[in-house]
Amino acid sequence: RPTHTYEAGASFDFGQARLVAIHAPGHTEDHMCFFDTTSGLLISGDIDLTLFGPWYGDMESDIEELKKSVQSVMDLEPRVVVSGHGGVFRTDLQGRFQRYLDVISMRHGAIAELVRKERTLDELVSLSPIYRERPLAPELTAWWERQMIRKHLELLILEGRVQHTGKGYISRR
Repeated sequence: RPTHTYEAGASFDFGQARLVAIHAPGHTEDHMCFFDTTSGLLISGDIDLTLFGPWYGDMESDIEELKKSVQSVMDLEPRVVVSGHGGVFRTDLQGRFQRYLDVISMRHGAIAELVRKERTLDELVSLSPIYRERPLAPELTAWWERQMIRKHLELLILEGRVQHTGKGYISRR
């Protein structure tokens, strides 16, 4: 059972390591990373630096917040990153963070390109620009893909690059 809660900035002393909680929203609103300023160890949790890239398929996920969070932990210049899904990383960390962020831009561009022809959200999900294949739990990954595509479409609309026609989405250019 939980014995207490903590906030961003909370410090946990483990003798040789002192981890500071860093609020890193975007993946979820309450996502936290932990950083040891002495060793440069970053426990990045779901900022996992996998080649798949950032995951923002939850209803509460936020692409812009996630980009800021990745940049903020990148700015810490960690020497070692322990991620929740990708393992332990010790080399080319700045490059890994940048490639991770670049995935968001690539997805954004791919979705913008797909709506050069009017398409519904269902059509976009069936084209699977994010997951490409759904070998495991296809219904679940389709749901996540829908959430992620929807978030990109919302941003594209805010950017004035896409409009919703009532039937589907289409590029304004």
